[in-house]
Parts: sequence; C-alpha cells; structure tokens
Amino acid sequence: MRRFSYFLLAVTVLLYSCETGNSNDSEASSSDSSATEQATAVDGHDSQNSLDWTGKYTGTLPCDDCDELQAEVTLEENGRYSRKLIYKGKSNTPLLSAGMFEWNEAGSAITLKSFKGNVQVFKVGENKLIYQMPEGSSGEYILSKVQEKPEEAV
Repeated sequence: MRRFSYFLLAVTVLLYSCETGNSNDSEASSSDSSATEQATAVDGHDSQNSLDWTGKYTGTLPCDDCDELQAEVTLEENGRYSRKLIYKGKSNTPLLSAGMFEWNEAGSAITLKSFKGNVQVFKVGENKLIYQMPEGSSGEYILSKVQEKPEEAV
C-alpha cells in the first residue's frame, strides 16, 4: 500500500511539473526572438532559403564623420556582393567596394566581407536588410530592396 502511495505521488508531481513547464516554455519562447530564429531554422524555413534576397538594396547607414551615409548593396546568388557608399556632407564621390558574403548558421543574417577586410552584418528580412549595429550602439538602419520594374511590351 505504501509503494502505491509513493507511486501515485510521483506520477502526480511528474504530471504537474510537465503541465506547468509547458506553459512557461511557450511564454519564454514567444518573447525570445533568438528562440524563434532557431525554431525557424530547425523546420527548414529561414531567410536564406525562403526569401527572394538577391538584388539591390538602398538606404542610409550611420556615419561618424559625415551628415549621412547613402548606401547601395547588391547581393548575388553566388555569394558575391557589391557596395556603393556616398558620404553626404563630406564627398559626393561614390566609394565602390566588392567582396563575398556569408550566411550565419540560422540562415537569418549575412556578413559582408570586403577584399580589404572590412565587415558589416545585416539581418535579412522580406525586401530589406537591417544593419546590425555594433554592441553599445543604438538606432535602426534599414536598406530597402529596389523593386525591378517589369519591362513594357514594344
């Protein structure tokens, strides 16, 4: 009889802990964006294989020594990129660079690596690149995808 009581108590505790653990886990995962990215990558859907990310993106990026940094980034299917930067308020001559980019393990962000060794990280979203600021910096900078116009019939 005593064994049965211990068994019943153990089963009750186990069932109760599983039930409360699930609700806490679901609340934690809904508020944790990194958990969402990991879950997305696990089921095979991520920015790398689910979005049409190739193409040209334009917008502004932060600039320490100029008024505004106008950026144009073009991503190619083969892992290459080209970038044009214009330092407004300093020079109107575009600075051109090119290199390779790599996807992170989750397939949600890319790292642009220039041939000169410069690195920039962007999170890839639907028709946008979101510049990932260095730690301790604030602000959000988005490059929007340039939509190609369909060619008109002659």
